[in-house]
Amino acid sequence: MWRRRHRPTLRCPRGVLAVSSRPDALHYLLPHEPFELRDAGAGYWVTDLVVLPVRVEPMGDLLRALAVADVEVRIVPSQWPLRDAVTRSTLGFSIIRWGNAGPRPGDRWERP
Repeated sequence: MWRRRHRPTLRCPRGVLAVSSRPDALHYLLPHEPFELRDAGAGYWVTDLVVLPVRVEPMGDLLRALAVADVEVRIVPSQWPLRDAVTRSTLGFSIIRWGNAGPRPGDRWERP
């Protein structure tokens, strides 16, 4: 679907490490069609059709899979500094899963 020009980097909060090694995590391989690129900056490929997976496999050790794919993984205490820098920049970005980020360090905010 896309060609990479640079080595991808994943910044991951510490709390995600426990989730990354879940034995029940699955990898769904989907066909390229009928997806279309909706937002190149965010990498959103979407379709309005029901799509069945070509294959479903256990994910196994996610950190190992990322290493095999040559993805640089950075474990960080908080995603907030990166979010603040990117939203002030001219970079294209996506923070669709920001609800999982947790409170800003020092805030007393709690999830609903």
